[in-house]
Amino acid sequence: IYKGNDNEFRIALIDDSSDDTVLWEDSSIGSLTSSPDGEKFALVFTDTSDIHIYSSVTKSWESITVTGPSYSTSGEGEAAEAVDAISFDTSGQKLIFDFSICRETPDQEECLKFWSVGIYDYGTKTTQYPFSTTDANLDIGYPKFSNTRNNIISFDLINWTDYEAGGKAVSNVIIYDLESQEILGNYNTNGGETLTDAWGIPSFIGEDDALAMQVMLDDATVMVHFGLQNNYQYKLGSLYEFPFVSGFGRAHRNAYKNITA
Repeated sequence: IYKGNDNEFRIALIDDSSDDTVLWEDSSIGSLTSSPDGEKFALVFTDTSDIHIYSSVTKSWESITVTGPSYSTSGEGEAAEAVDAISFDTSGQKLIFDFSICRETPDQEECLKFWSVGIYDYGTKTTQYPFSTTDANLDIGYPKFSNTRNNIISFDLINWTDYEAGGKAVSNVIIYDLESQEILGNYNTNGGETLTDAWGIPSFIGEDDALAMQVMLDDATVMVHFGLQNNYQYKLGSLYEFPFVSGFGRAHRNAYKNITA
């Protein structure tokens, strides 16, 4: 399932046995994803904090209103402003997403906006926040599950801590182990001289054989991919840069070399 440049959502068969079928012509849909088994798909509307999940097994919809983690005795989290990227894990039972929150700060008229990540469990109807103590200097976005394990994720991390001193945020793609809470890989996404920040929009290829991501330059964006070892560390000598300007790529879950962009 994909969204075209004409804002129409279509479904495409992998074997290319028929023309792509238009599902919606609604440009207000911001993101859409399907589970690997094809039994569920989820969507979010632009600038909203609700995730809508459809099950082809039960023929029913479920809607989730996203809030941030709770820091109060009431147990209520902060209301999210918006949800952007969404993606299922390999089992189709967990959905990872990024969301923005505008946090009120003392003695300031404007709230402090930042992005973080949540994981919704379709079976238990609960939400986990892997980075619940994230401060407003850190923006976390474009999360993706590993293609083989639901404890390994990749995401973008934009660190604004030293922005005032250097005029740039530190922009990296991270591979992260949710169980051990360890960073397994850390890759720069800002190849520009004057670019303030950059998003890599990473995704795993095949059976986690490699990682695809974009690198942003001052006047262009390029796609790269590189091999991963069994421990998700970078495989030396495996970096490949696409010989044309490209971006917002997403690795095909069933193949190593196929990428749609």
